[in-house]
Amino acid sequence: MSWTKDLYRDLCGLSVGEFDEVLDALGEQRRFITEGAPRATRALEVVRRVEKDQRVRAEVEAVLKTQGTLGGWQVTQAWLDAVYRRCSTIPIVGSRAKKRFRLPIEEIYVPLALAPGGPGSRDIDEHENMEDRRSGVGRPIDEIFALLERRVTAGAQLRGVAVVGDPGSGKTTLLKHIFCRVRRGERMGLPRDLTPVFLRFTHVAPIALNPTPGLLLPRMIAQAARRHPGAHRAVRPQAGPFLFLLDGLDEVSDEAARLKVAVWLEEEMEDWPGSWFVVSCRRAAWRRAGQELYASLMGLHVLNFGKEDRARYVRDWFRLVERDYADLGLTDQERAERAELGATALLKTLETAQGTTGKKLRDMASNPLLLSNICLVQFGRGRLPQARVRLYEECLDLLLQGWARHQQLDRGLPAEDGRLALAPVAWAMQEASDGQSPTQLPRRRVLALLDERLRQLPALQMAASEFLRRANEDCGVLVESDLGQHRFPHLTFQEYLSALDAVDRDAVAELAERAHESRWHEPILLSMGLPGVFRPFMQAALDRPDVPDLKELLRACLDESRRMDPAPFVRLLRQAATDAGRVSAATVVLELLRTREMAGVTEAARALVDHPDAALRAQARSLCGLPTAPRADRPPADPAPGTLWRASGLGIEFVWVPPGRFLMGATTQEGAEGYDPGAYSYEEPPHRVRITKGFWLGRFPVTVAQYRAFVAASDDVEEPPSFRDSDFNQDEQPVTWMSWHDARRFCAWLGDQLQAEVELPTEAEWEWAARGKDGRRYPWGNADPDPQRANFTLSFGSARLEPVGGRPLGRGPFNAEEQAGGVWEWCRDVYVKYPTDGAEIVDICRHNDASEAPRVLRGGSWAYSNPGILRCANRDWGEPEVRRRLFGFRLCVRFPPQHAL
Repeated sequence: MSWTKDLYRDLCGLSVGEFDEVLDALGEQRRFITEGAPRATRALEVVRRVEKDQRVRAEVEAVLKTQGTLGGWQVTQAWLDAVYRRCSTIPIVGSRAKKRFRLPIEEIYVPLALAPGGPGSRDIDEHENMEDRRSGVGRPIDEIFALLERRVTAGAQLRGVAVVGDPGSGKTTLLKHIFCRVRRGERMGLPRDLTPVFLRFTHVAPIALNPTPGLLLPRMIAQAARRHPGAHRAVRPQAGPFLFLLDGLDEVSDEAARLKVAVWLEEEMEDWPGSWFVVSCRRAAWRRAGQELYASLMGLHVLNFGKEDRARYVRDWFRLVERDYADLGLTDQERAERAELGATALLKTLETAQGTTGKKLRDMASNPLLLSNICLVQFGRGRLPQARVRLYEECLDLLLQGWARHQQLDRGLPAEDGRLALAPVAWAMQEASDGQSPTQLPRRRVLALLDERLRQLPALQMAASEFLRRANEDCGVLVESDLGQHRFPHLTFQEYLSALDAVDRDAVAELAERAHESRWHEPILLSMGLPGVFRPFMQAALDRPDVPDLKELLRACLDESRRMDPAPFVRLLRQAATDAGRVSAATVVLELLRTREMAGVTEAARALVDHPDAALRAQARSLCGLPTAPRADRPPADPAPGTLWRASGLGIEFVWVPPGRFLMGATTQEGAEGYDPGAYSYEEPPHRVRITKGFWLGRFPVTVAQYRAFVAASDDVEEPPSFRDSDFNQDEQPVTWMSWHDARRFCAWLGDQLQAEVELPTEAEWEWAARGKDGRRYPWGNADPDPQRANFTLSFGSARLEPVGGRPLGRGPFNAEEQAGGVWEWCRDVYVKYPTDGAEIVDICRHNDASEAPRVLRGGSWAYSNPGILRCANRDWGEPEVRRRLFGFRLCVRFPPQHAL
């Protein structure tokens, strides 16, 4: 009967003193209650006494009424039902959260792909994670829960998961989705009989200022249930088990307070036996907090939407919006046809947009929050603007004003003045930004910036406090935490508005001053789409002394700009004719402009075709259509060791590794040749190897941008999962989640481009390139690794995969870089034990390309803290079809005739 279940939960939720009062009311019946048993057992025994004796029932209910606890579980159920109603729909971005424009969560939700592991996180064990490692994709939450329950049943000391992702990646929606399904009675791979409780870390601010041991969760529960008096009383450890869905650990914006909260949560989990926990957090905030929760929570990184995810979301979005909010006079068939037309048009734009604009648009659409914004723009105007800066402008306009007008509300903010008012706030945030996530500013600082700007915008006639209230509550264009911090909901808005601020203040030169800082690159690129920016920016940027270092940024600016002015380039080329200090900058400019027709540039280049500088002369002749020598797509014929060569048009750099002899491997046998006290058994025995043919080795591992070009040029190659993960998808990072087969397919493609033999290096070639003749422990010598030489973990949870090129002090004897740390690099060989006969081995490679035997991996990884892993002689292996976030590769190239020994 339902009343007995409710009574049982009421009894479980009582304090110790309250439960003792109930036992006293049993009188002689108390002897049937087992002393010292768990609360759940004793509560069940009380219920059985009550069922058998109406007098006992009356006595127990009288005590509960006096305490005010009778029916407490029903009050809790009413609160959880209200939470269910709030969680069962999600507002459309740009609409008012309290109005009717909401979509059913179960119809709009697209299952997120969750990748176990990461800095500061546990991972599923090797056996259970094999499917993930082979396929290189994340799992849905149901599978994660099922695997985790098996681990817990087997004795693992885990209490749940942490969902870690970028702003707008769907973390909160996922937690609401879980709450609704479990509330409806679905198991989702979880233990039976869990009661879901949805809490926000925004409720933690008052607690953080006045900590009391053991009261973090109880106070969060009381704060969340404050509109349902008494509902929190039944949510006690003895009334469980519960599934706590704790959203937004990053909302505790002060890092010291956030770490304190993480410690409290870790400790209090022990007070809730049988309960499970799901915590959501932004990536940046998790790096430190995750260390405190490592023992109890498995880290799950949210992968961005892939192509199929985007298509499903867009089609569902248009179907639901047309079904629920289109004109009442339309038939169901007409609504369905409009939805299909709108979705198809948007998806076509997303998939066919070219160049940098297309890539950035697809990057935006991989984030659920921004994809919702894009859908709104498409829905409102029937197409997307071509320039990204216009798309961002329209997305913000929707937030500021558009849907207030749609719903006939006299609220929101005027779009143009609203953007201008927010621009200096964005600039201040960008100056303090880490370039990875939106920056928070204190309320007082935001109000001061708004007050100064609003005085310049008299049409608004609004105090700074009122503007801030509307920006937060009515528009959602700013987000406020309980600790009085404000930020934009996504980094994209901060970057766009900071670019707008530079233009509004006539301060484009300030952007050029910051061109060497990667966090300013996106605002610079967005400014290229604004009027009056290109010429002053290029003028200032080309006057900098480090123009060669800015080449890729300048290339992106040219791609992004809608209107280019040749004057800054012509001026630079004319300077280079007589000023040796401008030659390197002019060489870069000529390379960038080679495929772009621009008035006056060709004439200026003709004056440089006989310039004494070979590189400048070659670029000038190339732009003018004159023959150059030597051919740009072939390296020099007789290079010195360590010579650098860059493959024309591909952006891949190689260094020359000559033929030679060396001692391969290491041993712990003191006094023996190849002695290294840090050697591992699988590096033995040391043995002589001779490499008879020199080769060009990749200066760095293959990068994301280089692999992206391969994907774009191939019809049958899919993007790796790393492209959907912002921790691993930056252009200059080594590409990850690579299998041995993936790496060899890239080699075959590049070989066709270069008309050369392109392969993975053999294990011997790799070690020879790293060690050279002197048998060094590390590529740079025998000194221990440090952050200036290698990308690896110095303290737990502190490392991330860095872009290539930042550690020249770690270069090897032939100028190859980052052979220690970064990513594990595939070699061509099958992994076998070293020979023991002592004979010199010539050009050894046990490749057996048709075999599925394990293949060699070299170089260590960013995720390892043991410096011994980074030693030149260390080796590992992986199944050739396995993909992991630690696996990448570099290239080995040979052109005939070979340089032989």
